[in-house]
Amino acid sequence: MGTNTLVEYENVTITNTYTGESIVRGFTASLKPGEVLGLVGESGSGKSITCRSLLGILPRGFEITDGRAEVFGHSVPGRSAQDWLEVRGVRIGAVFQDPGSYLNPSIRVGSLIAEPLRVRLGMKRREARDRVLHLFREVHLPDPDDVYQRYAHELSGGMLQRVLIAGALALDPEVLIADEATTALDVTVQAEILDLFLELNQRRELALVVVSHDLAVVAQLCDRVVVLRHGEIVDHGSVDEIILRPRHEYTRLLVDEHQKYGIEKFLIPSGGHG
Repeated sequence: MGTNTLVEYENVTITNTYTGESIVRGFTASLKPGEVLGLVGESGSGKSITCRSLLGILPRGFEITDGRAEVFGHSVPGRSAQDWLEVRGVRIGAVFQDPGSYLNPSIRVGSLIAEPLRVRLGMKRREARDRVLHLFREVHLPDPDDVYQRYAHELSGGMLQRVLIAGALALDPEVLIADEATTALDVTVQAEILDLFLELNQRRELALVVVSHDLAVVAQLCDRVVVLRHGEIVDHGSVDEIILRPRHEYTRLLVDEHQKYGIEKFLIPSGGHG
């Protein structure tokens, strides 16, 4: 594993040990500081289960049974629960679909985001509040003081997603996983959230893993793309290679679906998205 490589998976297999079925087979990818890696494929292709392994939250009975999987230089299999507490939410943050389900409806959102700052960093109440307000401004929430006092049901889907992104950034992670993070949002809000991810990537040098069934989302954000189907990688390469020179029939189908929207407009001449 390179000294500055954050994540390195080589020929990784993830198995449902109850059934013996391999859910992901031969997965290979790496991530360095500031890189944006896209995982694209339909539901059930293995995208989310792979990301759950990065966070140490595989469902009961699911295990990495083959290959080499390292996060921050340490092997993923066999890592203790205590080890994961020092990684999950600290060095790796995550944002998922349906943000409302991740926020306690009976606690004001500002207090929810402040809690880990007080517990993990020992901040006093006022210091934590100031930090949360700073994070709310960073993710472009309007009127952060007002949002701080709101409950989840009082906020729109786009505002809730920004609150969750602020929470994921609270402890200054090196990696952020965005797992279908814009799927439930309308097109205008989706575009704003994608712009925010790019801004955070560039300003913080934050490495991103962007998971989506939508190739257009991945094309806007990523440097490199891995295409998954039925638990296996069927294509991989730079965004330009995947869109302009897809090698696998399934990738060509994904590209063809978006041709009418002019997916090439997301490419830039240098071939880099950072």
